Amino acid sequence: MCEEPNHAKAHYNLACHASRCGEFDRSLMHLREAFVADPSLMPRAQDDGDLAAVRATSEFRAIVG
Repeated sequence: MCEEPNHAKAHYNLACHASRCGEFDRSLMHLREAFVADPSLMPRAQDDGDLAAVRATSEFRAIVG
């Protein structure tokens, strides 16, 4: 993925899609990339319905807190 202004949002959206598809490892990888590029997305991830499935994992809690 190229480095562009919407890089973080692209990773965040890919994380949402992966979570909805049950691909938790891929979702978490994209979330990590999104949060490195834009840490202000972390609070949004705590309530985003698209991330509900991955939010139940200990890995998500370790990343988001």
